[in-house]
Amino acid sequence: YLEWWQAAGCAVLALLHNRYLLARYASRLFREGESGWKSGVVRYPLAVLGIILASEIIARGDWDEDYARFAMPLWAILAFGDPVAAFVGRWAGGPPPPWNPKKTWSGSAAFVLAAFAASLAAIYAHHGFRYSWDWTPDWDLLLLPAVLSLACAYVESLDLGADDNLTVPITATLLFWFVEAIPSWIS
Repeated sequence: YLEWWQAAGCAVLALLHNRYLLARYASRLFREGESGWKSGVVRYPLAVLGIILASEIIARGDWDEDYARFAMPLWAILAFGDPVAAFVGRWAGGPPPPWNPKKTWSGSAAFVLAAFAASLAAIYAHHGFRYSWDWTPDWDLLLLPAVLSLACAYVESLDLGADDNLTVPITATLLFWFVEAIPSWIS
C-alpha cells in the first residue's frame, strides 16, 4: 500500500489534472453545464483526498491502525455505490422514494448492494483474503459495510442540493468514525 501522504499526493495530482487538463482532451466526461470546481469529475478526487486525510486522522486516534483500513472501504462505497445506482436507476427505472422524485428505489437498492459488496471486499483485501471451507461469517465485519451502505444510499437519495461526491464520503467517514469510536467510549 501507499503511505497516506503518497496516496494524498496522488489525489491532489488527480484533482489538479481533472480541474485544469481533463476538459482539454476529454470534455465529454463533464456533464452539460458543469465546469471547473463545480464538476463531479473534479469533486471526485477532492472527495478521495478528504477520505485519505480523514482516515489518517482517525487512524492516529486510539487505534493502532493504518489509514488504509479506513480509507479503502470508504473509497469503495464512493467508487461503486453511486455509479451503479445511477446506471440501474436509469436502466431499470421504477417508482421513486417519497422524499425525492428524481431517484428510484431500484437505484437505491443497487447502491446498497454495490457499496456493500465493494466495501466488504475492501475490508477483506486489507486484512488479507483467508479462505477456508468452514468459513462462517464474521457478523461484526458484515455489520459495518451494511450500515455504511444503507446510510450512504439514503444520503445519496436525498435532494440536498449538494454534490453526492461530497455528501456520500462525508457521511461514510463520520459514520465509520462513530462506529469505530463506540468501543473506546464504552470501556
